[in-house]
Amino acid sequence: MFPRFLYRADPQVGAGMRTTGRLRRACGRAVVDGGRTVMQAARDHRPSWPVAMREMRAYAAQVVPETIGATDP
Repeated sequence: MFPRFLYRADPQVGAGMRTTGRLRRACGRAVVDGGRTVMQAARDHRPSWPVAMREMRAYAAQVVPETIGATDP
């Protein structure tokens, strides 16, 4: 086993993370933009379900407006 000081945080893979930011964002986009369920995105991209759910929430917070205007009848 390697000592802990040999592990380093990469810009794409933060400290304590096992997946890249690009993979996590792709998983979030698959749910919000692709119309997939969180489970489908997690299965296809291979992160855990909690990671997929967290990234879906983070991506949705960026792209979905807080208030949605009323539609015409």
